[in-house]
Amino acid sequence: MEYRGLNRMIKQKRFYNIQTGYGLAEIAVNAVYGNLDGFVLFECYVDHKSINFIKKIGKSDKRTLLHVFLEALEEEMWETLLGSWVYSDPEVFPDIKATVQRVYAKLPNWFIENEIDQHPVEMQQIISTLVGKTASAAFEILFNDLEFLYEFQLRIKEVIEREDTPHSSDFYDDSGYIKRQNYNPRWLERAVFFRDQGRCQDCYKDVTGEVYLSNVYHLDHILPLADGGSNDPTNFQLLCENCNLKKGRRRKRPTNRKLVFSEKE
Repeated sequence: MEYRGLNRMIKQKRFYNIQTGYGLAEIAVNAVYGNLDGFVLFECYVDHKSINFIKKIGKSDKRTLLHVFLEALEEEMWETLLGSWVYSDPEVFPDIKATVQRVYAKLPNWFIENEIDQHPVEMQQIISTLVGKTASAAFEILFNDLEFLYEFQLRIKEVIEREDTPHSSDFYDDSGYIKRQNYNPRWLERAVFFRDQGRCQDCYKDVTGEVYLSNVYHLDHILPLADGGSNDPTNFQLLCENCNLKKGRRRKRPTNRKLVFSEKE
């Protein structure tokens, strides 16, 4: 019975192949840290004038700004490559096949070197699916990197402060900062708690209640709202009550501290 119940639970969850996201994640890190020459982050990949952008910085959405950025970055990469690639090129085909196989367990019968160029429409459909799958995998990798998320929030802050970014009164306070949302969605609390292993990301105290009797914890804005931060899910971390009160409205760069797997008992 336990195994059948577990199987039902697994079937209800969405899974991804994490290997598909490493390449895109690396490009995104270089972009956010400014290691790509001539690369402009949100001006190119996020429509900062749209109501969708304003809603995302004002209210937590499961499809985060990082999802938007990764998908747009991936789409542009494929568009650039499609303009110069001949799928059947012996130097190109193995890379294309390896990329597609990470997402598709079984390839179409025509997916062979001497036939692939005869199916441009089908290839476009496959690539459009790859973009979503690859971006999702890259998101899962980068969502676990608090130092990257901090830098990502700084780039968001730069866009929020642009003169041509709308400042809707629905999401901004009288001081010009994003309002604190009325409540944090349950899915957001669970996602941050799970990612941060039930530990304060400053003092690393366990807040699950299993080690210490007190399990009071806060969802903290990595980049404080009073410093130009947003309510996007990528701007939250787990802090114990003492560390959160001590931090207050100040900016503090997080660190990527995780338990070594052999010490997880």
